[in-house]
Amino acid sequence: MKKKKICKAFPKEKFFGEEGETELRLRKLYGQGDYKAKAEKHRKNIKEMYAILIVVFVFAAVWNIYGMLSSEAGVNKSSDGKIVSVSRPSAGEGTLYINANVTASKNGKTISDKKRLAIAPEDAGNSGASKNGAGGMRDETATETMQRKVDSAVRAVNSDSKSAKLILPDKLSDGTKLSWEERKENELPMILFGAVLSMFLIYRTRSAGLEKEEAAARSSIIREQTCASSQCRSRTEQSL
Repeated sequence: MKKKKICKAFPKEKFFGEEGETELRLRKLYGQGDYKAKAEKHRKNIKEMYAILIVVFVFAAVWNIYGMLSSEAGVNKSSDGKIVSVSRPSAGEGTLYINANVTASKNGKTISDKKRLAIAPEDAGNSGASKNGAGGMRDETATETMQRKVDSAVRAVNSDSKSAKLILPDKLSDGTKLSWEERKENELPMILFGAVLSMFLIYRTRSAGLEKEEAAARSSIIREQTCASSQCRSRTEQSL
């Protein structure tokens, strides 16, 4: 009983087209005849587009969830989920990029920042990371000092091109404690938005093919009428 109510509540005619509407339009376009098969093929094509969209959406959503739950290859974590080290990619492999949330704390003050680690493969050479300039600096606040040292620690990791396994520092020389967590980007809202937008476009263009045929037929009729009118005038002029 509930299944029937759900089926009635779902306006499938709105999405796939009215069952008899396509036949009626084809009949008006081409005259009397049996257009049931052609109308059904039209509805089937629309259903297939929706089905493909659903399959793509489910695949993208599952892939996104899998990516959020799994770690990048080479990332080694502690029992509480913090990154402790990163294994360098082998020679010939691409650079390993890791989105990380770095948290620094000292004397009751804590800052957190989003950073990107770039671990070059073996034999890639020095990454040439920029260094801090010390000249001309104004007096820093405690937060700015901590932020600068976090940036320096990240640059040190990114510029290390020799260690087979990079140990991420958990403490700086001044006693600042660091923790590194892998950051996962949730793309599900964008995937859902793309699916809804695609569904809307399919809905808006579901009769595009038929409308094109109708437009071509109207154009043909106008040409025939114009031609007939021209021939009629020509005959009238000749008779005069």
